[in-house]
Amino acid sequence: MEYFWGGLIERPTKAQSFFLVERVSNVRSKLLVNKIVETARSAKKQGLMSESDLISLAKIYEKAVQDKKIIASQEDLLQLIQQISI
Repeated sequence: MEYFWGGLIERPTKAQSFFLVERVSNVRSKLLVNKIVETARSAKKQGLMSESDLISLAKIYEKAVQDKKIIASQEDLLQLIQQISI
């Protein structure tokens, strides 16, 4: 939380929680588009995340890439944003 948002978030949103779990499970700084999309779609299908949560999640990844905290090409980022909210 400190690295991505500058401090502790006492009650993270579903999108923030998903993001943190994915980041902890990804030992590289690279954006793993297919893994993220597959997991996010599964969470939505199971009722764990809403469409709104997925939009928030896409924005979190977009900001992390813009801030250079995650390594990704513009193409990979656009693919993630487009596919995450289908």
